[in-house]
Amino acid sequence: MHQFTRFSAFGDMSPGDMAAIRALAGPPVAYRRGQSIQTQGEAGPRLFLLEDGWVSSSLGLSDGGCQLLKIHLPGDMMGAPSLPYTHAVESLMALTLCRVRPIPLNRIGTLFAEKPRAAAMLFLVAQEERAILMDRLTMVGRLDARRRMIAFLLHLNDRLAIAGMGENGSLTLPLSQQQIGDLLGLTPVHVNRTLRGLAEEGVIRRQGRHVELVDIAAMRKLNILPVRNLQFSPDWLPESSSLTDLPH
Repeated sequence: MHQFTRFSAFGDMSPGDMAAIRALAGPPVAYRRGQSIQTQGEAGPRLFLLEDGWVSSSLGLSDGGCQLLKIHLPGDMMGAPSLPYTHAVESLMALTLCRVRPIPLNRIGTLFAEKPRAAAMLFLVAQEERAILMDRLTMVGRLDARRRMIAFLLHLNDRLAIAGMGENGSLTLPLSQQQIGDLLGLTPVHVNRTLRGLAEEGVIRRQGRHVELVDIAAMRKLNILPVRNLQFSPDWLPESSSLTDLPH
């Protein structure tokens, strides 16, 4: 199932370890577009696995402003930044019809105690997210609008491909130009101008919210962010345990 592909991207997992990962999350809960999943400031951290759909993460400011932080795609574990705190540090909202599976926190503790290899996969996913954030900060701070948009579209394309969703290079974005601009540090007018420019170059094709990456190879050459390859089965990963079931 595509929601678990991120966890197995870092190494081989035994049937017991994979069963433990699958057992983390409870039954899926459906959310409609625009519905709140978590509100910043709610008491008690919560974890979720995004099974299907797109979800936004945002940070509210005391003056009423709001910053869009991240777009979650299927397979993402959501809510983890709130774990060290007494209250939720971000708001999560459905951008499309989506299915979200809550993760009881006691199961995370059990996973670390009894399934160290599976727990290490969660740790590695968190480090991958850190690298993605590094790229995002560099993109906004150092790249021009054209290269920011190229990096953004390539990131979405690559993540959706890993999740086994859609055809390579074909994106339907459930995002307004305001939301894209918030993510990239651009005004909506600049977003529209940049997308139009890429279409005129023949790099992409646009029809409404559908974007086709016509020349992915050319886009990768224009993307000056570092190219990173995941390390598969690093030597330090714990061996799979012999247990096959995760206690509830």
